[in-house]
Amino acid sequence: MPENAWAALLIVVLGFALGCFYMSRKKDRKTARRLRKERRQLNSGHQVTDPEAPPRVLSDAEEVPEFNGAEGVIKLRQDLEKTNNANATLQSELKALGLRLKKVQTERDSLVKKVQTQDEQLQTLRAQAQQAEIEQRAQAKAKVSAPVDAPDFPPPQVKVLTGSTGGQWRHACGSVHGSEKTTDQCQDRSQLVVTSGGKFVILAVADGAGSLKYSNLGAEEAVTAAARVARDVLESIESSGEALTRQEFLRISNKAFVGALEAVSSRAEREKRNAHEYGSTLILLIAGPDCTACAHIGDGRAGCCLRDGQWIPLLSPMKGGEANMTKFLTHLRDEPGLVQANFIPLSSSAVFCISDGCENASWFTKTKSQYRAHGPLVDPNIPSADFWASIAMTVVELPGQLMTKGMAQPEVQNETDRLFAQFILAGNPTLKAERDDKTIALAVNLP
Repeated sequence: MPENAWAALLIVVLGFALGCFYMSRKKDRKTARRLRKERRQLNSGHQVTDPEAPPRVLSDAEEVPEFNGAEGVIKLRQDLEKTNNANATLQSELKALGLRLKKVQTERDSLVKKVQTQDEQLQTLRAQAQQAEIEQRAQAKAKVSAPVDAPDFPPPQVKVLTGSTGGQWRHACGSVHGSEKTTDQCQDRSQLVVTSGGKFVILAVADGAGSLKYSNLGAEEAVTAAARVARDVLESIESSGEALTRQEFLRISNKAFVGALEAVSSRAEREKRNAHEYGSTLILLIAGPDCTACAHIGDGRAGCCLRDGQWIPLLSPMKGGEANMTKFLTHLRDEPGLVQANFIPLSSSAVFCISDGCENASWFTKTKSQYRAHGPLVDPNIPSADFWASIAMTVVELPGQLMTKGMAQPEVQNETDRLFAQFILAGNPTLKAERDDKTIALAVNLP
C-alpha cells in the first residue's frame, strides 16, 4: 500500500477517537448538570421531571438523592399506615361479626328444637284433654238422661292392661254368624295384619248389610283391599324410619277407602251386578309406636287401651233414626266426605274393633230394649274395661300355653284364631244369644 494511503487511514482513526472523546466528555458534563439541577429541586421540596429525558440508572459513583425530607413521601407513608390500621380494624370487626353470627345461628337452632318439642307436648296434651272431655260428656249425659236401672259405668281409669310399644304384637280376630244363622250366611268379615317390621298393626272390620244379597262379598273385598293398601304405605314409612303423622294417616285412610270401593265396584262389574248389592260398613284401625288412629264408614265400634290404662272409644257409629239404619262403603261414590277419622298421637297397649253384633257384650251403649220405657236413650260409647281386659289377657297368654303343649309356632296363630272364633260364637250368654253376625279384632302390644 502506498505511504499516503496509510497516512490518510491514520488521520481518520485519530479523528474518530478524538470525536468520541469529546462527545463523551460533553455527555458527562450534561449529565452532571442535570444531576445538580435535580438535587437542587429535591432540596427545595419540588421535583420536576423532564418528560423527554430518557430513564437513567445511577452508577455507584453517583450520589443517591435524599427522599426523607420530601413532604409527598411522608404523606404517602402516613396514608399507608392509616390504610393498614383501617384494614386491621375491619378484619377484627369481621371476625367479631362471624362469631356473633355463629352464636345467633346456634341460638336459633336451639329455639327451633324447643318449639318442636313443645309442639309435640302440646299435641299430646290436646289429645289427652280431648279424651278427658269425651269421657266427662259421656258421664254427664249418663247422669242426666240414663235410665235408672242402667248398669254402672266403669271407673274413668281402669289400669288393667299396660304395655309398651316396642314389643311384639299378640292378636286374634274372627267373624261368626248370629244365633239364628248358619255359618255360610255370615256377612261380617275381618282382617288383622302386622307390618313386616312389627312396628304397626292394622285392623279392618266390615259388616255386610243384611238386606243386600251380596253384602258378604262386598265386606270381603272391602277388608282385603283396605288392609293391603294400608300395609303397603305403612311398610314404606316403617322402612324409612319415619313416624306416622296425622296428615299421613288421613292420606292413608283416604287411599284405603277409595281402594276398597274400587275393589267392590270391580267385583260387581266382573259379576255383572249392581255395586249397591255389595254394600257393607268398614272400620280401619292403625296402631303404632307414637299413635292410635281410626277411620270408618257406618256403624260398629272401635277402641283402645292407652298406656296409662284408660279404655277409650275411637269412633262414633253412624246410626240413623230407625233400627239398623247406617251408611255403607258404596255410599262413598255419592258422598266423598263420608269417611270419619280420628287420630290420637298416643300409643296404645291394646286396640280392638267390633261389628255392631258385639255391642251388647262389650260396650256401654244403653240401647237394650228393657231401658226404652225410662226416657231418652243415651249412648255413652265407652268400652267395658272388664270385658276387654279379660280377653286381651287371654290372647296374650294363650300362645304360650299352646307352645307348652308342644304346638309348633306356625300353628299357634291359627289355633288362637279358631278358639277366639268359638268364644265370639258363644263365649258368654250375651254373645250366644246375639242374633246378628259378630266380629271382633283385637291386638295387644307386649311390654
